[in-house]
Amino acid sequence: MADTMLSPHLHSFLQSDVWGSFRESQGWHAHKVDSILVLERSLPFGKSFLYSPEVSGGPDQLVALLPKIRSIAKERNAIFFRLELLIDRDDPVAEKWQAAFRYTHFVKAFESVQPDDRQIIHLGGTEDEILAQMKSKGRYNIRVAERSGVLVREATMNTLETDVATFYEIFQQTAKRDKFSIRSQSYFLDLCRLLYQHDSGRLFIATYQNQPLAAAIVTLHDSLAAYLYGASSNENRQVMAPYLMHWSIMQWAMSKEAKYYDLLAIRPPGPPAGGKKHPYDGITRFKEQFGGEAVHLLGSWDLPLQPTWYSLFKLAEGIRR
Repeated sequence: MADTMLSPHLHSFLQSDVWGSFRESQGWHAHKVDSILVLERSLPFGKSFLYSPEVSGGPDQLVALLPKIRSIAKERNAIFFRLELLIDRDDPVAEKWQAAFRYTHFVKAFESVQPDDRQIIHLGGTEDEILAQMKSKGRYNIRVAERSGVLVREATMNTLETDVATFYEIFQQTAKRDKFSIRSQSYFLDLCRLLYQHDSGRLFIATYQNQPLAAAIVTLHDSLAAYLYGASSNENRQVMAPYLMHWSIMQWAMSKEAKYYDLLAIRPPGPPAGGKKHPYDGITRFKEQFGGEAVHLLGSWDLPLQPTWYSLFKLAEGIRR
């Protein structure tokens, strides 16, 4: 087993009470079943679905979990339950999970909420050791940013409103360049306020000659730091601001005794379908410069509770996307 493999006992921020309360502020309903967070989202026609993000541990949890899930589903008219696993597919416990899913009639989810394929840096060493395991181009680009005068700062509670506005401006550029939709600025302000109130994360901003060039919202929970949202400007890309920003995040995470830094989405293993380039090719090359390991998770599995409605929901989501 690789040293960088995620421990099945390491818990994600997305399973925290802080995340549950944030999602409730965004219109979801949070249930706690034993130690597992179960989020409920309303659907048309009085229906709903249930979702547990980034669950760790072994499949023995299903023994207590599933009867309670079925009880909640009956009360709340839920059409399916989605269980997302923060378990490496190469971890021995993965086979046990897959066997348990076959026995309990889960099916592989038709879409993933959080990415199944990620680049994860092991932070269990000195700064010199972490730099040494990076690719030479990664170290070089960090030095380029330092020599160019790029500065990285943490937002404070007092500056959050202004700094989130800065983040959002860069995020809009990123969304336009990479062609994805984004949430409102108030969503990110509410999220950052909650992170700061509970010491569960930080907003970082990298600047060059007083111009913001990159920003990131990072969570921290149970020794796992995660790159939840990130943005980079179209300007002055030659000064490599995102490289120094991520190195600064790693240094911060180490100061908080984090064991891992999860850079999140990369391309899946194997050749892309039809020989085409994968949309994550560029971001994967960038994240690989920081070293670490490509981790491929078991990801999302669905338990259909109302099979006909589940099929209709799956069809509607396919049309919507």
